[in-house]
Amino acid sequence: MADLECLNQAGEVVVVVEVKDRVLTITQLRTKMADIREKQVSEIFFVAHQGVADADKEEIGRQVVHEFVSGHNVYITDLFALGRTALSLLGEPGRRDFVQEVGRQLDAYRSDITHRRSWAQLLASV
Repeated sequence: MADLECLNQAGEVVVVVEVKDRVLTITQLRTKMADIREKQVSEIFFVAHQGVADADKEEIGRQVVHEFVSGHNVYITDLFALGRTALSLLGEPGRRDFVQEVGRQLDAYRSDITHRRSWAQLLASV
């Protein structure tokens, strides 16, 4: 249904996260919302790395309000804002677990050396 699905203990999808590495458009939002509505998920995050398309900002705002009235909470953010918020809520142990898990995922997916170096440089700069 989305790039990431968060399940409750009963195995039901309660939050979905759609990640966009380009600008988010109204067409992308509407297309994804049709699938999400069908599955009756009420919490939806769009992580738009490059933000929202300038030409679609007002229409996307209206669509978000429309979805809210229909019982769907749509959040649009970028990765850095979401990361800062989430990592601050995790506390020190959670941040340490996050760093370790990224390393495990790089290994599990046999990520290219360029991605591993980028991660190492990022950690060295903190």
